[in-house]
Amino acid sequence: RVYANTALCPSGGGGLGALAEMISVSSDAVFPVPDELHMSSVANLGRNYCAAYHSLKVIGNVGPGDLVLVDGASGGVGMA
Repeated sequence: RVYANTALCPSGGGGLGALAEMISVSSDAVFPVPDELHMSSVANLGRNYCAAYHSLKVIGNVGPGDLVLVDGASGGVGMA
């Protein structure tokens, strides 16, 4: 069981083909899903974490030693 991130991560394909029965993504966009997790729990994991990553690293250019204030972190992206 694997999860392929087709959301916002550059390696994930930018959402192209996300609703298709079969897609092709690079190996760094595929992650194993532990048996303890139901697939419905994993469905938006990539979108939330990749949106947070994109906001911090790509848009905000945040790096080691930078201080970040996360305000209103009650949704999926904020919790990521």
